[in-house]
Amino acid sequence: MDRKTDILNRYGIINSFVEWNSSNFVFDGKLLCGECIFETINASIAVFTGDVSKGCIGQAEAKKLIDFFKESERRKLHSIVIYCSSGMNIDEGVNSVIQMTRITGQIEHYKKKGFLYISIFDKYIYGGVLASFGSTADLRFAIRNTNIGLCGNIIHKKLFGNDIHEYQTDSYQLNTGLLSKTINIDELYSHIKYVLTGNRIVKQKKLSQIDFAGSLSDIETCFSYVRSMEKIYSSELLRVLFNDFIEIQGNSSSSDSKEIICGFGFIQKQKYAVIAQENNRNSFYEFAACNYGMTSPKGYKKATIFLKLAERMRIPVLLFVDTVGAQCDAIAESYGQVLFLRDFLVANLNLSVPNIAIVLGEAESGGAIPFFSTNKILSVNNAFLSTISPEAYCAIKKENIGYYFSNPNVTNNSLSYLKQIGLIDHFFRLSKNANHFDTTDISNLQNLILFETNQFYNKSRWHILHNRFKKWKDIRTYG
Repeated sequence: MDRKTDILNRYGIINSFVEWNSSNFVFDGKLLCGECIFETINASIAVFTGDVSKGCIGQAEAKKLIDFFKESERRKLHSIVIYCSSGMNIDEGVNSVIQMTRITGQIEHYKKKGFLYISIFDKYIYGGVLASFGSTADLRFAIRNTNIGLCGNIIHKKLFGNDIHEYQTDSYQLNTGLLSKTINIDELYSHIKYVLTGNRIVKQKKLSQIDFAGSLSDIETCFSYVRSMEKIYSSELLRVLFNDFIEIQGNSSSSDSKEIICGFGFIQKQKYAVIAQENNRNSFYEFAACNYGMTSPKGYKKATIFLKLAERMRIPVLLFVDTVGAQCDAIAESYGQVLFLRDFLVANLNLSVPNIAIVLGEAESGGAIPFFSTNKILSVNNAFLSTISPEAYCAIKKENIGYYFSNPNVTNNSLSYLKQIGLIDHFFRLSKNANHFDTTDISNLQNLILFETNQFYNKSRWHILHNRFKKWKDIRTYG
C-alpha cells in the first residue's frame, strides 16, 4: 500500500477523495491536496503528513498552502486542513517565519469571502504553525492523543529542565479554549459531514402552530419552580430535543465556559446552531461548574464567537435562556464584563439569520436580555422573568422576600402580562417523570420551533433584520 493510500485510509476518505493534478499540487511526501465529497457537499482538503522533517513547513509548503486556499476560493469550496507538523522550518531562517503571516493573511481573505476553514490536528502540532494559521480556523478539531503546544516537550526539557507534556495533551487544550472538540480518528469523516451539510432553512410541509392551551403559573409558583430540583435544565433538554447534538467547546482564547453550551443539532431535517445557558442545581458541584447560573465574560465571548460562526454558515440560531444574570463580581468587572455583554447583544440584534429564544427557567437582569434579543421568543409556561432577582431586589430595598411578591409593580413580571405586551410570542409545556420527558411535550416544542423557523424560509437578510427590529419596536411597554 503506497503512502497516499495509507493517508486516505487513515482519515476515512479513500473512496471520496480526488487529488488535484495541477503542477502546483504535486504530492511531495509532505502535503497532499485535493477535493473530497461529504454526502452532498464538496470541500477541499489538504493533509500535512508529518513524514518529511517532522512536517516542518518552509517556503515551498507555504506557497503550496497559499495556492490551496486560492484554488479553494476559485472552486467555491469550504476547506479542511489536517496538520501533523512540528512547526516552521528552522533551517530557512527568517524566510520561514515570514510565511506565518503570508499564509494567515491568505486564509483571512478566504474566510471573508464566506467560506469555512476547519483545521484538524493529528499526532502533533507545535510552534508557529499552531500559533498562526493552524489555530485561526473557524472550527479546530483534534484527534485524541495529539500533542499540542507552542514549544515541543523535548525542546522545553532541554531549555528549562522540566516536563510540560501534561499541558500539551488534547484534553488539556480543549479546556483552555483552543480546541472546539476532540474526536476519535474514525469519527473524522462523520463530524466534517455533520458540520458542512444542512446549512440552510428547510421548507417544512403541513406544519401547524400548537400553542399552549393551559393556564400560566403565577409569579410565586414560577419562582418556586425555577429554584427547585424539579426544573428542567438545558443540557438534559438538548439530548431529547435534537436528533443528535454535537457540542462545540472553547472560545479560542481562554478556558471553556461551562455555563454556556454551544453546538449543532437537527430537528428532523432542519439544522440549528444552539447556544444554551446551563443553570444546573442538581448538586453543589454542578451548580458551581456552571458558575452558579451566571454568565461570565468568557461565556459571553464564547456565545458571540459561535453566533458569528452560525451567521457565516447561514444556520438559524436557537438560544436557550436560564440565568440569574451576568456575573458581576470583582473578577468579572476586571475583565470588562459590560463590554462582552454589549458585544453579544449587538451581535444578536444584527444577526442576518433567524434567531429564536427559548426561556426554560429564569431570565433575570440585564445579563439575560442579550439572549432573547431575537426574532421570536418562546417560553415554558412556568418561567420566571424579572428585571432583577428577587434576592437582589430585596437587598436593595432592605426588605424580606415577601415584600417582592407583595409589590404591585411585580405584576409586570407575570407571564400573562409579557404575552399581552408582545414580548413572548408563544408558550409551551415541558414535563418529565423520573428523568423521562413527556414525548408529546417534546414533539409540540419541536413543531413550534420548526413552525417559527419556517416563517423565514427564502426570506432576505433585510426581512429577517426588519422583523426583529419591528418586534422590539412594537412591544407595548405600558400595556
